[in-house]
Amino acid sequence: QILYESVYNSVLDTFQSLIDSIQIRDHYTEEHCNRTTQLSLKIAEGMHCTEREREALKIAGMIHDVGKIAIPDSVLLKPDRLTFEEFTIVKTHSDVGDRILKPLFLFDQERNIILHHHERWDGKGYPEGLSGTDIPFLARILAVADSFDAMTSNRPYRPAMERSIAIEELKKNRNLQFDGNIVDAFLKLPQP
Repeated sequence: QILYESVYNSVLDTFQSLIDSIQIRDHYTEEHCNRTTQLSLKIAEGMHCTEREREALKIAGMIHDVGKIAIPDSVLLKPDRLTFEEFTIVKTHSDVGDRILKPLFLFDQERNIILHHHERWDGKGYPEGLSGTDIPFLARILAVADSFDAMTSNRPYRPAMERSIAIEELKKNRNLQFDGNIVDAFLKLPQP
């Protein structure tokens, strides 16, 4: 047990170093990951997730964008809208994150969350085009939190949306992009 915890903590420290290396390139990523993680955990609590599920979300949330380490600066830091080709490059970050974590047998559940957090309820997401309940449950929670934070954050190519508009976007995309039950759980959270 002590050896397991030591290895586990060492791997988490390594993950943090990877996130720090991305944050040096893209200041948005670290704060985004922190906010996304906190929101994911609130949703998970509202949905009565187990402690193990919440721990998996905590880890996956903090490192869900680790694959951005492979995205060229010209794309990652572009101050304008991305072209189709550039967006295709960005879409590889979930696969890259999965490949980074693959050798670490301790983190299969977290890897699965990271790989599938851009899938869509209607099957039009990536990387595998999964739909509905074929998308891992915790990845569906992360997707709602990730999207809400992305919409309500300033980016080089657009200002942040008002929270009320982002909430309407979530509602509009219930059972299209997002699992409707998770959107409902999000909507029940106390809104600041």
